[in-house]
Amino acid sequence: MVILEISGVCFRYGSVEALNDVSFSIDAGEVVSVIGPNGSGKTTLLKVIDGIVKPVRGAVYVDGRSLGRYSRRSLAKIVGYVPQRLNIQPLTLYDFVLSGRRPHYVLTPTARDREKVVEALKSVDLLDKADRKLTELSGGELQRAVIARALASEPKVLLLDEPTANLDLRYQVEVLETIRKLTKSRGITAVMALHDLSQAMRYSDKVIVLHRGKVYALGAPEEVINEKVIEAVYGVRATVLRDLKAIVVL
Repeated sequence: MVILEISGVCFRYGSVEALNDVSFSIDAGEVVSVIGPNGSGKTTLLKVIDGIVKPVRGAVYVDGRSLGRYSRRSLAKIVGYVPQRLNIQPLTLYDFVLSGRRPHYVLTPTARDREKVVEALKSVDLLDKADRKLTELSGGELQRAVIARALASEPKVLLLDEPTANLDLRYQVEVLETIRKLTKSRGITAVMALHDLSQAMRYSDKVIVLHRGKVYALGAPEEVINEKVIEAVYGVRATVLRDLKAIVVL
């Protein structure tokens, strides 16, 4: 079942074209990585899907409905967004995740809202740290906290902009394993903007390669992450070690 469809989307920052006639569809429960060099349009694409910016042409459909038919509040119940950068606030982890339930209540959270916070914290293995301040969390814990906040709204689609940025190797694996686990256990669709091609190979069901704002390649990781595509898009020669799901730059 298609959960997300992008049809002919174009977007500009002034005179700069960030996305040009981007089209693809994603099925429910898939983990999709969006890769490409800096400036290829990865972050912009996620912002268009989340309704943060509006395309100059084209359309986005989420769960069978045009994005324009959703209010900001109703869209936030279906699409969760994990930004690349977070302004750390003087909150406890519990209160931070509770803020992700705001689309579901008007004045004060209900018992159900609090139950969903506990569920979200459990799903990222952080319930035992619920009373800690965000400033007391490690980098990996903080990133999982941001994912938990997005999960608290019970989304069908989870958008993640560079979820492993600025994390050491252990926490990178930890975060990606968490994302993969959530898609399988909850049926959530995850769309991740990634820089690391090896991570895209290991954790994705589908890969979208963006180049100069266009979809250069799309398909299973083993189909689109190859030497020819890497040289054309990134301008470097590399060898793809398929058994190890790793890239070696020559």
